[in-house]
Formats: sequence, structure tokens, C-alpha cells
Amino acid sequence: MAHMEVVVHGLYRPVPIGDDTAMPPAFTIHITGDGPSVEIDTEVIDGHPESVAVRVTSPGKEPVTASVLRALAGKLDGWTTEGSALVAMRVDTGPGGTWHATQGGPGQVRSVLDARNRRRRVTPALLRAVGDVWAANPNVDTVARHFHVSPRTAYRYVNMAREAGHIDKEN
Repeated sequence: MAHMEVVVHGLYRPVPIGDDTAMPPAFTIHITGDGPSVEIDTEVIDGHPESVAVRVTSPGKEPVTASVLRALAGKLDGWTTEGSALVAMRVDTGPGGTWHATQGGPGQVRSVLDARNRRRRVTPALLRAVGDVWAANPNVDTVARHFHVSPRTAYRYVNMAREAGHIDKEN
């Protein structure tokens, strides 16, 4: 039977992955049990938790063979979803845009699956937030880092925020 543990890396600002769900920007999922140990480095990319590195360690002197890797590959998406759900948080936006988070746990699997299967919806609130970040530092890389998206997506967000009037046309 496999045992799952999730380790969050350092202090972090939660990253939104949906309208009412957020999670740490980076964490490692550890799977141990009867077979090889697996570590899955996970990051939130473009609003979805994604596996960015996988390490497989064989117990004892048993080799890690291609057939072992194929069997583990079939479980990777499920482990990433389950591990992500363990660190996901339900968030409610309070007055002034403040967040109030409560630990999600296994009940957050649906929210994590939804986030992994769709792009982040561009809402008026997101565009206002892009405008605020841009006002503080007019740089696409800053927007990309703040929202944990690719530079291409950040550029699209900036253009949409500009069209919506949240960024001056001159900037």
C-alpha cells in the first residue's frame, strides 16, 4: 500500500487555481510503499498544478526497469492530482480583496482536477489585479511571476487589462 506525503517549499504566497481555490506555488509529493519511492516536484504553471520533475528510487538492490517506469507513469497524473488536493485551500475574497483561506484536503480533488483541465478564466477581477501589478512595476516578467503564468500569458493579460481600461494606453 502506498503512502503519500506532501512537502511545501518554504514560505509562500498562495497561487489561485480557480475562483475559490489556491495552493502553494511549488511542492514535492513523496510516494512510498512496497515498490520504488517516487518524488514528484510540482509547480503551478498557468493556473494548474503540473509535474516538473520525477525521481524514482528503488528499495534495496532492485533495478528501476522500463516496465517499472511504465507502471509508475500510468499513476503520475493521479498522484499529482491527489497530492495537489492535499495542499489546496478554499479561499473567500473579503473586503478590499483580502483572502481568507481554509485548508482544503481530499475534498479539493474536484477543484484541482478542474484547474488541471482548463485555462484560468479571465475575469474583471483578474484584469484589475493585472492593472494593479502593472502600476507597481510595468514589466511583463513581473506580471508573469506574480500570477505564476508564462510570459506569453502575462502579455495577453496585460493587453486585455489595457483594453479594459485598467492600464493606460501609453504604458
